[in-house]
Amino acid sequence: MYAWILPTILAAMGVLLALRYRRHLAERRAWHAEYWVYLPTETVPTQEAIMERLVRGARDVRPVPAEVALLLSDVRLDIAVVRAARNRVHFSLENFGLDVISDLGEHAVELARPCPLFVRLKFASASPVPDKRHVRFLSMAALAYADLGDARLVRDLPADRFWTPDAFRSALNGGRHAGDSGAHVTVRWRDTPDGGTVSLRGFEKIGLGPMQTVESPADARTLLRELLEAAAEIIWQTEQVPETLEIERYGDRFQVLLRPRRDRTEIRVMRHHGA
Repeated sequence: MYAWILPTILAAMGVLLALRYRRHLAERRAWHAEYWVYLPTETVPTQEAIMERLVRGARDVRPVPAEVALLLSDVRLDIAVVRAARNRVHFSLENFGLDVISDLGEHAVELARPCPLFVRLKFASASPVPDKRHVRFLSMAALAYADLGDARLVRDLPADRFWTPDAFRSALNGGRHAGDSGAHVTVRWRDTPDGGTVSLRGFEKIGLGPMQTVESPADARTLLRELLEAAAEIIWQTEQVPETLEIERYGDRFQVLLRPRRDRTEIRVMRHHGA
């Protein structure tokens, strides 16, 4: 007579456990931003010179606001010099992915040129940082080290990307775009045997994990990149990963479905067939 009770209870428990598991997957990570600035000599700009550059600015580079510059004395900030003699693995071309190297194009040769050291700038926080000021500070501080130290390359670890100093300066636009997603999130197509995937890296800077589409046809490459660049901007601004985003391109509407997985957020893109 009551044979239905146990299956019902088990089903309800299964739903609750699944919801709890999804919430666990969606929990925010630490807010982590990190840059490595590769310098050509043993001469490292002093902290005083970096502070003056941040506060006063330079030609075509805005000074950072006072509340941002104060992060230079924040305990969550770590600035260190890493020398090639003791950490050769971080200076070896063989340890960088081909897709990361290809981002540099003709400038990839800079990776093969010997550098004695890089300056590591790292900011890690267990709680959210107001108005992403840590991202603005760290990127502008990395640019200051690059300019004052005549750097060869700047590496953005969370975004899995190398920049030439000129390209990095252009992306930040003198500080005007230092808080924009375009300067901090990498949207990259990767070929697979049956098409490719698009990965989004850099959201660790605002406490979110990496994201990647399911495998898609190669002829969808351009459209997917455009849709996910738009999605990345929304996620970056809201600092949240919604379950669904609706984006319009070329007169069509598309649904971007985001589902948390153990090591990343899985993305599926579908054409919207609403009325």
